[in-house]
Amino acid sequence: MGNIFKYIADDALEAEDASYYKECQVCQAVGVPVYSCQGRVARAGGVLKDVYVVCAKCLNRGQVKHISEWGTDRVIKAYVNNFYLGANPEFIVEKENELILALRKTPELTWIYEDWPLCCGDLTEYSGYPKTVAELEKTKTPMIFWEGAVKEPFVYFGHECQPESFEEVSFFQCLHCAKCYWTYAPT
Repeated sequence: MGNIFKYIADDALEAEDASYYKECQVCQAVGVPVYSCQGRVARAGGVLKDVYVVCAKCLNRGQVKHISEWGTDRVIKAYVNNFYLGANPEFIVEKENELILALRKTPELTWIYEDWPLCCGDLTEYSGYPKTVAELEKTKTPMIFWEGAVKEPFVYFGHECQPESFEEVSFFQCLHCAKCYWTYAPT
């Protein structure tokens, strides 16, 4: 589990370029690492302000509504309803809202934010992307392919087949049972 963000391993976390993004667009803190978070934040009087980079403190407060939440909310709700099938409807709504808020407190990893794997009733932890062909081979087994849900992959990567960029493949791990997942988001 990450120390800065629960669902991103610390060694997989990448701050935005500090020479370009010099401050948090929510609290205006200068000289702090900022992370991708394209969305809106409510200002005094209910005025909405577009933001693109936010510090960890503001993200962990859940102050930003990501613009891509329509996709993640749909996936989270479908997963929770299936995982907790037959549970009290109030509990289901509570769990959906808990996971939606948890993801809102996570930087937007542009290439995968709309398709974040879930397992054991929780979000999984993003652990990075493959840096070598050998790491790319992990997509064959024992990792599980995720595309809005667990699915049979349409392609396996390795020496014979590679994505345009290794960053198109993302690795995740369940914080409860340690199952590993991968996603593919072609550019």
